[in-house]
Amino acid sequence: MAGEYSGYSKGLGHIDDYVALTGDMAASNSTDLARDLKGLNISVAGDVKITTDKGTAITVYYPVGDVGTPIIRRLWVTGTTATIKAGII
Repeated sequence: MAGEYSGYSKGLGHIDDYVALTGDMAASNSTDLARDLKGLNISVAGDVKITTDKGTAITVYYPVGDVGTPIIRRLWVTGTTATIKAGII
């Protein structure tokens, strides 16, 4: 299945908007996000466990600021130590 950002190059590129990570966009160990993210806005650096749009679960270190990543399908609660302010779409 082609994701929402399947035609995009890797990295942030243009930031369309920021989304609050609450409700159906909240981190979960068992449920994918309602829409894919192309990055995160981090206020406290640390590890973030994600599942990519390709299905790979990995823990990645994120510095403070706007950070582009592989397309994020799931944010995990377990394994995440960074403070995430918002998702980037």
